[in-house]
Amino acid sequence: MGMKATCPNACEKKRFSTGVIEYHDWEVDENGNFMKDLGSEQSENPRSDALWTCLECGATATVES
Repeated sequence: MGMKATCPNACEKKRFSTGVIEYHDWEVDENGNFMKDLGSEQSENPRSDALWTCLECGATATVES
């Protein structure tokens, strides 16, 4: 992946929350109305320009790519 996130408060656990794009397959009716979620798969790795939040203290991390 080639990136590293750092908490500004130097938290020890080094675990972060960030968003990723995920695609879901849906079962739909003939009008395209949702009926059932058939599952998902991750389609994109975390991005360095996304918001990363430290799960220990809640601070916004700095991410180097």
